[in-house]
Amino acid sequence: MNAGEQRVRLFVSLSVPAEVRSNLAIVQDELRAQLSPRAASWTRLENIHLTLRFLGDVDPTRLEALTSVLATTAANFESLPLVAERVGCFPDLRYPRVFWAWVHDADKRERLAELHRRIVDATAGFTGEPAEGRFVGHLTLARFKQIKRPQVDLIAAFAHGAVGRRFGEWTASSVALMRSELSPSGSRYSCLAEFPLRCESR
Repeated sequence: MNAGEQRVRLFVSLSVPAEVRSNLAIVQDELRAQLSPRAASWTRLENIHLTLRFLGDVDPTRLEALTSVLATTAANFESLPLVAERVGCFPDLRYPRVFWAWVHDADKRERLAELHRRIVDATAGFTGEPAEGRFVGHLTLARFKQIKRPQVDLIAAFAHGAVGRRFGEWTASSVALMRSELSPSGSRYSCLAEFPLRCESR
């Protein structure tokens, strides 16, 4: 990538294992079967990830500095066990816009939120995008379009019925800098660099 290229649309994320994504695809299919075909745009299986920070458009001449701070941040943070379970909606079930699966620390140490905070601090000088007011670890499964009250009620009932659903556990061992390219067929993501987290001490 050279300095003459246009700005690149970036985000920082944690990857999700194929087995967990396959389990999430099942819950996508279950809800999709109950909604009208145009009720939502569904996240493709290969695009499911956990966003730590959306950076937006970044000057490619700043990529070297950005990768440096991300590498340092990751190297100073231990790998962390995660679990994906339940489903929910943003902003809430009364006005659903985004359908998601919850991700949190498997050991209940709240280190995922701390990793998010450190990534936000490390990348503050590279983005004009506002940081989330309150971080909730999640995997976006769908974005609802124009849905009517009966479908809203159906989504809420589905979410309540999925309280006990568990999609899998894994250990996050690296942070990824991802590029997002928009197209009429949807977003396409590619990994620009991966930064290993420190192996957890025993």
